[in-house]
Amino acid sequence: MSPNQNGIFVRTGHDLKKDLRVNKIGVVKRVEISNGELVLLQSPSQCIHVNVSQNTRDRAAELALGVMSRDEVERVHISPCGRHSIVSSRDGDNFYINLRTNTVYPVKKIKGLITAVAWNPDIGNADTGYILLGTNKGIVIETSITSGGRENFVKEYQWSVIDREQPICDIYLFLTNDDDIKQSKWLLVVCIPGRLFVIQATIDASPKSQYVGSSSLQSGWVAMPEKELNIFGAFFKQRDPFSLKSHEGSSSCSRLKLHADAKVPDLYKFVWLGSAGFTVGTLHLQAENIRSIIKEERTVEHRRVDGSVEWPISISLTEFHVLVLFRYRLTALSFYTGNVVFEDNWPREYGEGIDLSFDATSQIHWLCTTNVLLKYRPNDETRYVWNVYLDRGDFARALAVARERKSIDPDAFELVLRRQADKYISDKNYGAAGEILANSSESFETLVLRLIIDDDNRKTGLRTLLDKKLEQLRETDDRMKRDTLFMWLLEMQLSELGEARKELAGVGVNKAEAEEKVERLTRQMHAFLKRTNVQDSIQKLKDAIYRLMHNHADLDSQLFVANSLKDYETILRIRIGKDQHMEALGLLESVGSAELFYHFSPSLLSSLPSHLIAALKKCPSVRPQKMIPLLCSVSDDKNGSVVLSYVEWSISFPSAPQSLHNIYLSLLAKSNPSLLLGYLEGQGKDASLVRYSMDHAIRTAKHHDVKHAVVFLYCVAEMWTEAMNIALNEIKDVSLGKSIAEWMDSSLDDIISFSHTSSTVSIEIRKAIWLSIARYMIDSGEEVGKCLYVLTESRDAIKIQDLLPLLPEFTRMEELKDPLVACLKDHSSKINLLQQQMKDASETANDMRSMSEKMKKRVNVIKSLDSCESCRLPLCTRSFYAFACRHNFHRDCIEKEMLHFISEEEKKKLNGLVERERRLLNELEYEDRKGTKGYFNQEKEDAAIELSSKIGEIIGRECPLCSNMAIEQLDAFFLNDDEFKIEANSWAY
Repeated sequence: MSPNQNGIFVRTGHDLKKDLRVNKIGVVKRVEISNGELVLLQSPSQCIHVNVSQNTRDRAAELALGVMSRDEVERVHISPCGRHSIVSSRDGDNFYINLRTNTVYPVKKIKGLITAVAWNPDIGNADTGYILLGTNKGIVIETSITSGGRENFVKEYQWSVIDREQPICDIYLFLTNDDDIKQSKWLLVVCIPGRLFVIQATIDASPKSQYVGSSSLQSGWVAMPEKELNIFGAFFKQRDPFSLKSHEGSSSCSRLKLHADAKVPDLYKFVWLGSAGFTVGTLHLQAENIRSIIKEERTVEHRRVDGSVEWPISISLTEFHVLVLFRYRLTALSFYTGNVVFEDNWPREYGEGIDLSFDATSQIHWLCTTNVLLKYRPNDETRYVWNVYLDRGDFARALAVARERKSIDPDAFELVLRRQADKYISDKNYGAAGEILANSSESFETLVLRLIIDDDNRKTGLRTLLDKKLEQLRETDDRMKRDTLFMWLLEMQLSELGEARKELAGVGVNKAEAEEKVERLTRQMHAFLKRTNVQDSIQKLKDAIYRLMHNHADLDSQLFVANSLKDYETILRIRIGKDQHMEALGLLESVGSAELFYHFSPSLLSSLPSHLIAALKKCPSVRPQKMIPLLCSVSDDKNGSVVLSYVEWSISFPSAPQSLHNIYLSLLAKSNPSLLLGYLEGQGKDASLVRYSMDHAIRTAKHHDVKHAVVFLYCVAEMWTEAMNIALNEIKDVSLGKSIAEWMDSSLDDIISFSHTSSTVSIEIRKAIWLSIARYMIDSGEEVGKCLYVLTESRDAIKIQDLLPLLPEFTRMEELKDPLVACLKDHSSKINLLQQQMKDASETANDMRSMSEKMKKRVNVIKSLDSCESCRLPLCTRSFYAFACRHNFHRDCIEKEMLHFISEEEKKKLNGLVERERRLLNELEYEDRKGTKGYFNQEKEDAAIELSSKIGEIIGRECPLCSNMAIEQLDAFFLNDDEFKIEANSWAY
């Protein structure tokens, strides 16, 4: 029905009779709507109620009001919730309508034409709550009406500040503070012709009762309530309330309409219609000063047509426009400029305009003419509002409106941004300009060029622009763009921080201010690096960030980034570079990473040797065989003893590898050679059991000229001749030589050793060794008697005839007598001992011969109850082996038992024989079942017997429980060489 569907408001219409299905149409007096509940008043006493929020059109209810014959309905009021309605007639009769049930109740206690109702903000569905009624006689009435139409109380206020003939045009009630129900703060706004009152009061809104107690009734007393039921009397006790004045005029041309601001709580826009025009402004409910609550902005005079004022019929208000109803048109004026922005002239057949009402729930204006009901819906109402704000310099509101319409009019948004940025740039507020330009869709290069001028203030704006652009990027956006912005911002902040530090180091500056500036810039950069949207870039560009900070010589920032990334390697490098060795060692201990210890321990050894070694001992993941070479490469005389103590601790574990013992041996020979021999002796004299490398030990001892250690090592290696040469020729110690010879001879007494190795010392070597001792003693001028005692000490390795050529030429026989007698006695005792041993051996041989004869005649008896030694099942259930030791085994059980005693080659042979035997036995069994026998069967039987014999040679040779073969397994190793290496490595540290 609207001629212009692109206008700010779009009109649609409803025919009162057809669309609303009203049976009888009278003269329409008023229209009122709230929360979708529409009420039409028709003269004289008809009331039509329809819920326009419903899609159906059959919900119109025609309600008859019981007015007198000469009276007619005049005003209608609906509560904000749309549940309660009050209708008033011209002669002062009033009716309450429950719109939920469409029930009409007469209000008999209240008389007078009600022109305004101040609904309670806490209104409910059960009753209206405390409300104020304004009449055409200037009287204000307080009441509360139940949903059943009963008045709980009625209180009439005689307000002395207005004349009794001045009507109450509009009245509004607000609760501004309800922290204490007995001291709640309320605000009342009253409009009368020419004046607008704003009144504050403290109200006791606690519940009150008008009922009489049962105890009073029983005692025969009827008492009135102690407190009055009304609560708003405080408003009307003020003699000179604050008010605004305008030119007085007709009461029909005085209205006040409010509209709640959509974005600011407790802020209302108002339009106040008077005889000269209308005034717009704002109402701040929470203003501290009563005079600051209401603020007038401008007054728009009524338009004159042919020299006379065109009086409006009704008025309404939206957030941005004032709607004025005239006889045949509706005009919308800008709230901010007063200019006409919309005008709709409806066809004359619609009739004259009667009333205009606004539904805050649907944001639709309802206009009633004599014939139709028109509905005006907002259509892009803000299309020009941004420009109004922009012209007024209110960039925040202009930007907010333009942003809402960005999808409709993107150019408007860009224009507001440019204008606001230009304003900030002209005011040298470059930070704000950068923040605004960041929202622009212009090319990035264009925006940057406006702020890239080399000026400190403009740098602030550029940094703000880059920062906002970085915030706007999402994870799915171009990663290169995000990384570039991040690095640019970081470089700018590092440069600014570097300049601040230069200023601090300069002469003639305020140190406190310079330090505060450095701290502030540092906090800003740290906050920037902590932001969530840059963490991905920091992770990816870690090396580039370190290089950039290194170029700016900013180790503190580099340390901050490394801490945030838990980049312990970089943290340690910086700490050590700043000589913060104790902090670096503390971090190493807390992290416990072996690789970090390997990398940084050499750097910490010189400054914290003892602390470092203590930390190494506490870290179980550090492998000494990898750490010790690193420490040895940087050790010196000062910390050599500390490194040596760590190596000594490392080799104290049984699983310490040979390389650690070699290192310890080298360090000991270098730093404290006197302790080397003690270490070697502690390792023992068995070359197969020592933990160090023999070749390495000999080379080290020779290199450091530790002769006693060399002699000991030669002896362990059974290099007797070399050991004796050093003892006699270099050390010149005959006692040491004799100890070497005695060590050599003691090896001959070891019949069984755990190493399974026998002495390789020949008679010639023993003879040469002992002769070298005797020769040294004779050449050294020892007495001949003492020299001959070597014969006894050598244990027959040398004889008297071997020594005679070595004796001096003029030796006397008296000197040889005693040694020779002692030697002959020793030989005589040895001959007697050998004779006794020969006799014992002969007797033992005879005993063994007789025992062997008995064993040949021995017979084993197998009983039915005998069982297998392996599976413990009866022995006779299947083939078995019986040994002379009376241990018996099933054939298959002994095959399993013997696998532990035979070699891998014999295992393969045994498995092959068993498999061949199994196939032959299966073939013979098959022939027996068929009943066919012949020459080939006999051959198979002979072959099976031969295979069984070969198997018996392998598994039946000895008893697996008590034979020599089983006894030899007692000193066998549990693990072979390969298994031992694997197990040892698993325990290495």
